[in-house]
Amino acid sequence: MTVHLEGENRQFSANKPTEIVCKTAGSRPLATITWWKGNTKLKKSKERHSEDGNITTSVLTYVPSAEDNGIYLTCRAENSLILGSAIEDSWKLDVLCKCTCCYPK
Repeated sequence: MTVHLEGENRQFSANKPTEIVCKTAGSRPLATITWWKGNTKLKKSKERHSEDGNITTSVLTYVPSAEDNGIYLTCRAENSLILGSAIEDSWKLDVLCKCTCCYPK
């Protein structure tokens, strides 16, 4: 089984929504994909499955905040029938903020 965040890690702009795609392949049954920001599980994602059932694609709509800078965003795939089968791919977030309004006072 494989899991991969598509594209390359990049800089994100604070408060600007972006879509991040994660693909997993080779799991029977289909992998369960979860998204994590640090230790916090994220819930706003959509999944698609290939016709042959081999590939699961998850799309996360993510709105970074200035406080997310330096935190890891992780896509985790797991086969529910295999204990300890979770594998993941992560990006260390680089969040830019153009004004002082984004930072806590």
